[in-house]
Amino acid sequence: VSLGGMIAQELAIEHPDRVRGLALGCTRAGGAGGRRISPRVAIELVSALRMRPEQAVRKTSELVLSSRYLRDHPEVVDAWCRLAREDRPSRHGVLGQLVAAALHDASGRLGRIRTPTLVITGDADRLIDPANSRHIASSIADWVLGEARLISSASTKLANSGPCWNTNVRRPFPSCSPGPPVMSGGSRSGSEERRVGKGGRIW
Repeated sequence: VSLGGMIAQELAIEHPDRVRGLALGCTRAGGAGGRRISPRVAIELVSALRMRPEQAVRKTSELVLSSRYLRDHPEVVDAWCRLAREDRPSRHGVLGQLVAAALHDASGRLGRIRTPTLVITGDADRLIDPANSRHIASSIADWVLGEARLISSASTKLANSGPCWNTNVRRPFPSCSPGPPVMSGGSRSGSEERRVGKGGRIW
């Protein structure tokens, strides 16, 4: 998910023998094919570096959790604040992560991924535009199972975004071998779209 998804892309590209399956949630490939974080959101992230840990967590939670989830589950942010107090992140480390995410560029190498891949995103994500997930799925769809699922009202922290994630996505990968995708999207594979579950879509 997010920066972890960027790291996973690099692992699948550079060390394919070490990867049996790949799930990329609310992440981006970088480069010209995707969409950058908006300047407004980038300013909000950087401004959080000047805040106390608890204040920064509450500020950035509005970027990574949907408004509905924040309203229904305030205890999640309280738990994150407690963790931030107990194990305070360094500003240098947080800044390093932001720079790494900004400079990440695997867009031109996604075609090298031969691993069964599930690409997941949410329509309430303010941090990483869902268009990035569609770009990733269409770039690898010629080679593997390329699914892009849009989960309604979900955001970057998919594991904390509600029942759609739990019931529709978290399941074993189907058996597949390199070849045409079961269902895919983007310019190479057409634009067929169908409903799946509670608000999800497969392109």
